[in-house]
Amino acid sequence: MGAGLSTAAFREASKLLGVDALGWFSATGFPQYLAVLEERREYHRIEYRTLEQFRAAARMPDWVVTVLVLVRDYFVGNEYAAGEYKLSNYSRACWQTVGPVTNRMLQFLREKGVRAEQLNVPCRAAACRAGLGFIGRNGMFYAMDIGSYVGIAVIGVDVTIPEAGQGAERVLHPQCSTCGRCAEACPTGAIIQEGHGIYPLRCISFLNRHPDEPSCQMPADPAALCGWLHGCEVCQNVCPLNTVIVHRPTPVSTPELDLYGMRVPNQASVSRAEIECRMSRVTSPGFREYLARLLSTAVPRG
Repeated sequence: MGAGLSTAAFREASKLLGVDALGWFSATGFPQYLAVLEERREYHRIEYRTLEQFRAAARMPDWVVTVLVLVRDYFVGNEYAAGEYKLSNYSRACWQTVGPVTNRMLQFLREKGVRAEQLNVPCRAAACRAGLGFIGRNGMFYAMDIGSYVGIAVIGVDVTIPEAGQGAERVLHPQCSTCGRCAEACPTGAIIQEGHGIYPLRCISFLNRHPDEPSCQMPADPAALCGWLHGCEVCQNVCPLNTVIVHRPTPVSTPELDLYGMRVPNQASVSRAEIECRMSRVTSPGFREYLARLLSTAVPRG
């Protein structure tokens, strides 16, 4: 690649930049992603991201020769206080960790004379293509030896990198075909019982991260929200593939989170009193409705 940098030196540099797993593949489109997209009619109803935007994500820019995929472990802990409302690891640390790593990689590549741009392509499909892991029944990407608490960033470059990955777009973990714990544990029935994937409009994480989506399917019983203020990690917490993972310590870099105008401490759980004294600042009508439902029932233990 640029400036005579060898593949081995590139991999070593990526570790110094904070990348936990790195792979790449020769640029092509994502036909399997498109086929699944056309088949799954529920994705055609989502308004925050139109069907054409989903389709556009599968098209690779003409100048891209190689697609780099970066994976970063974002797990910061899930020690929830009893009776408090929970914040997912994703909400607390995903883009606060993978974002700076991606920016450092972009700067590194550009200093080597490589054209490098972050791409808005199907991240999980790209990570599979790069040979970095598998898709679980819950539709989450599981990186080798890191698990599913990972952020993925995709970068296009205009150079060829040797030893490109040859994986398929959707590599499924064989253990998922006989397990099913995530589907059994999902409180809103959002995980497809047969196969790999979710019904996104039922997913708690979707409900509170895209609260103004008109097609959201809020559960009739507020207790099904299981006390999740933002995000949800039930399926990941019960997954056997995650129980064997030892995460490296990840510091919380942002002391507060902005949830649609409501700022809360960046910690695993937040008390009812903390939410109630701040919720008047929420600017999203959908999230105000979500909070009303959430606070209408006691927080379950665990």
